[in-house]
Amino acid sequence: MDASTHPKLDLASVEVLTVASLHDPLVANLGHDVRSPYAETFWTPVLGPTAILALRRFANQMSEDSSDSYQIRVVDLAKDLGVGGKGGASGRNAPIRRTLRRLVDFDMAAVRGDTYAVRQHVAPLPARHLSRLSPGLQRAHERYLEQLPPPALPRPALNPLQRDRMILEEAARRAGLGAPPLSTTELLRRSEARLATSGGAGYAVSRANLPTARSHQTSLAPEMARPERGGPGLDG
Repeated sequence: MDASTHPKLDLASVEVLTVASLHDPLVANLGHDVRSPYAETFWTPVLGPTAILALRRFANQMSEDSSDSYQIRVVDLAKDLGVGGKGGASGRNAPIRRTLRRLVDFDMAAVRGDTYAVRQHVAPLPARHLSRLSPGLQRAHERYLEQLPPPALPRPALNPLQRDRMILEEAARRAGLGAPPLSTTELLRRSEARLATSGGAGYAVSRANLPTARSHQTSLAPEMARPERGGPGLDG
């Protein structure tokens, strides 16, 4: 019997959960292990602590078993994560069942027939989630990005208008974080890296923020109008 003929898993009532690994080579290559400091620091405010702990527990168990799947009673999982409480896993609104659904809602897990497939890596935090972090965590994320080596990614094809807009948007994003200004060459490099890693999704910076970028970068226009010769940038 193949997976398509299995009854679909009902997270509201399942008693024994078959947990399997959700394979995603792209996220595994560009992302972070669910047990990493990155996942704990930057994804916990998005998913919640119980969901992050569940991902870690799933990954640890599969690693210990040297297997891509295992089974666990939902009531036992609830106790292991500290959300057993009164009623355990009874009812569709039990904390553990809400956690299982939340992981699916945020694409950290998927119902595959009668199997609950979970990611073992989290993607770099998307801009829509990053913008909701506290200012302190946003600055910490920016510092983390600054420490990364330049990604070996294809250079997006940009016309001059797209290039200028991406530079302004990156400057506006940094201004909102209180980060120091950068040369336009470095701003463009970071913009292209974000564009490539997001699959072309771009940014969610509004036009209303662009004046902030211009004041923050101390006259971008002359720098953008000159050919890049490898000399010092605006902060050089």
